[in-house]
Amino acid sequence: MTRSTVLIAMVVCLGCAHTAAEDHTQTSDVSEIYAQFLGDWTGKDKDPLSVSLSADAPSADEMKEIAECVDNGASTHWVRPEPIADLSGLVGKLPYVRMVDPSQWSPQDPGELIARGQSIESAVESGYAHGLMTFSAITFDQSGQKAAFAYSFDCGRLCGHGGTVIFVRTQGGWVESAKQCGAWISHHPDVRPGNSFKTSPLRNSA
Repeated sequence: MTRSTVLIAMVVCLGCAHTAAEDHTQTSDVSEIYAQFLGDWTGKDKDPLSVSLSADAPSADEMKEIAECVDNGASTHWVRPEPIADLSGLVGKLPYVRMVDPSQWSPQDPGELIARGQSIESAVESGYAHGLMTFSAITFDQSGQKAAFAYSFDCGRLCGHGGTVIFVRTQGGWVESAKQCGAWISHHPDVRPGNSFKTSPLRNSA
């Protein structure tokens, strides 16, 4: 084997190692961001929460909306993520999280429970307890200092909400920004909440 061949092989190996390290780092970031969001969502009580097993990637149009919202029209490049077929390895170890196959899930709609004579308070509590949290895959800006993803919490036709959240890397880890690109709430009996970045503006404070 010639010296040049050895050098080429070393460069290839180093490149593979660098890519693997980057992948590991981003996986760690994704896990941290989802966990931070879920921890804030469940609060100090940490009641059990059903989380969808899969996370879809945002579309090209949704990626454009994120860039325009987060960066106020600046030409920052955001990297479109791959869909995630199984989130278990990222959030499944959280003690209060139950991973759920969305195709096997159905809500306990508070409206239907109320129609059957259940009290409003009891119906709402039951709806929330059986609700499903769904995430999109997380997109990062090119610098790796900002991240964004959509979430939706579905608990029935008139019981659901969601939006797009932004996280910023700090010296202490990832922190959710006060700025949101939008939010939605289920309010029409014929409209069921979805998981989309296409939301109306909520607030624009940094």
